Formats: sequence, C-alpha cells, structure tokens
Amino acid sequence: MIMERLDHVIFRAEKLTELVEEFRAAGFKVYYGAPTGKEYNAMIYFEDHSFIELVDMTKVPGFAKVLTRLGVFKLIHPFFHRMGNWALSDNIIMEYVAYSSDIRAFQQQFKGSSSKVRTGTRINHMSEAVSWEYFGSKDLELPFVISDYRPKKYPEEGATQHPNGATGIKELVVHFSGSVEAFKSKVIQFFKPSPENVEITSSGFSLMTANAKIRYILSSDYHIESLMLKESVSPKYDLSAYGVHWILCKTLIAFGKDTFFFTLLSPYWSSVGNYLIVLRLVMESRIAEDQTLPTMPFADSINQLVASIQAVSESERENFLMEIEW
Repeated sequence: MIMERLDHVIFRAEKLTELVEEFRAAGFKVYYGAPTGKEYNAMIYFEDHSFIELVDMTKVPGFAKVLTRLGVFKLIHPFFHRMGNWALSDNIIMEYVAYSSDIRAFQQQFKGSSSKVRTGTRINHMSEAVSWEYFGSKDLELPFVISDYRPKKYPEEGATQHPNGATGIKELVVHFSGSVEAFKSKVIQFFKPSPENVEITSSGFSLMTANAKIRYILSSDYHIESLMLKESVSPKYDLSAYGVHWILCKTLIAFGKDTFFFTLLSPYWSSVGNYLIVLRLVMESRIAEDQTLPTMPFADSINQLVASIQAVSESERENFLMEIEW
C-alpha cells in the first residue's frame, strides 16, 4: 500500500472566530466543525480533496503541556504526543495529514512503530455525526494517516467552491534537520512513492502525491514552513477594504495567478513582509511590466519598487534570488 494523497493541513488558531472571519473576508468558505458555542476547529475544503483545518489551541488544557514535557503523553498514545507537541510549539502550521483508502492495510506495514487504527467522531455545525479512522506514527516527523469521512466529508453541496478561486493545496514546504539521506529514506519508506514521483533537489528532495507536492528542505530543525494554494481564474478584487496582512493574497487573486503564498495570511505580519513578497514576485517575473498593482495601502511605494526592479536585467534578478535563497 502507498500513501495516496495529502488529506489536510492543520493551522494554529489562537482566536478561532476572528481567524474564520478573516479567511471568509479573503474569499474562502469556512465551516465550523462543531455546533455553535462548542466550536474548537473549522475547515476550508478544496476540489482536490485536501482541506485546511484551523484548530483553536486555547481549548487545549494547560495540563497537556505539563504531561508532554514529562513524557507522559508519549507513553499513552502517539496522537496525544502529537497534540502535546502542538501545544508546546508556536508554529502556525502544526501538522500535515496523509490519506489512505485502506487505512488498516496501510497501518499493518508500521506495526510496532505506530498506534493502532482508531475511530474518531465529532458532531458538526449542523449537529450531524461525522466519523473517520486514523493512526499515528511514533515518529512525529512523519504525518498521521486518516481514512474517508462517514457518512460524508463535505457539510453541503458547493463547499469546495470558493469566491476567490482557490481549488486546492499545490505545495507544502517542510523543513528538516540532520542527514538528508536518512530523512529521505524514512519519508520514502512511509509514503512508498514510485521513483518518478521523487525529485532530488540541491537543498533536499520533493515528493509528488496525487494532489500536491511536498517539498522537504534541509534546515536547522523540523517544522512545516509554508504552503501554496492552487487557484483558478478569479475575478478582480478591490483591495482597499482589506488590511495590510491580506495584501499578498488579494494581489495574487487580482492578477489571476495560479498560486499564492499562505504564510503571510496572518494579522501578525507587518507590511514589511508584503514588500518582500512583492519583491519576490517581481524578481520571478510573475508581475508583467505592463501591469500595475491595484489601489491599496502603500501602492505608490510598491509601484516604485516594482518599476525599479523591472529595470534590472533577468540575469541579475536570478543572481539576486540565488543570493537571498528565496
């Protein structure tokens, strides 16, 4: 058995309702995972069968951190160990989850190095019971695995159709430390991809699943760095009504580009981050010379930046990109 696709990616939420409203303002359909008053997570579903889950980490009890530090959760169950580590970390993207259509057969390959297959259940926002099966590797640098959702995954027809045109997760970037060969070996042993779906890069390697690329980059520690979304052709948006932290997302939607970076979809990023991303887009020639940015805060300054960069030769742009290691 092989791991068939990326199922979902889990985002940290400190203020779930505010984050949900921000995603909705950016053109996403967002669905709470529990009835009103009991919300602890929310989902953004996509056409490619992946989704983003926003998890309210303020609902995790304080003792979970203590038990994780003491190593108790590690002894109880691999999944509790994972949740405890989510609580201890401050990473925005906490976890990625793999899908298997035959999860019990898939788990048999990891006896002794994973949990047993267990059943999860929740009551969704429409008071309907939803269940699934899952198991977790004891190695927290590998994703946990999940089955289909029963009786249905999506809360309503059209749940994957977003006003902003997002259709799925295109790429997930995972940083790791240590030996490239050792890390690659355990990832390949876990996913069991065909050789043509593994690409060796200068900084690590990439793995292509049925619906997304996972790019693994050698770094100082293990964490999930960022993700990019697939996007269909979308209508242009008026950016003036949105805060600075949405400039990146809305700008790329306005240009009808095929992807946009998710790492800056946070109210905690300053306008500096947006300047840097616009710089990157221009350096990669993703903003054509005959295009100008829509009216928005800092537009004049950014347009001046665009104009100055467009005067630089293509070879100089490439050298600059290599130097700053985008």
